[in-house]
Amino acid sequence: MDEKPLLTFPCRYVLKITAIAAEITLEALLAIVKPHVPSITAADVAVKNSSQGKYVSFSVSFIAQSQEQLDALYRDLTSRKEIVFVL
Repeated sequence: MDEKPLLTFPCRYVLKITAIAAEITLEALLAIVKPHVPSITAADVAVKNSSQGKYVSFSVSFIAQSQEQLDALYRDLTSRKEIVFVL
């Protein structure tokens, strides 16, 4: 039985990333994402600090080209010690 893909590419995709605020900046996050999404800019990222300031969340919006691209980006982000989780 053939399963339908969950996403049809290319498509708009929003990646939610939570990190330890003291260990990452917007520029550092962009440096991680840019090899996977060359067109990404700071304007594509919403940043919000936690109420206590320990964590920072990033909402990264971009046009995803393939499941392979998303998988590689997810692997890269989750391999970093400063990244707490990625959705």
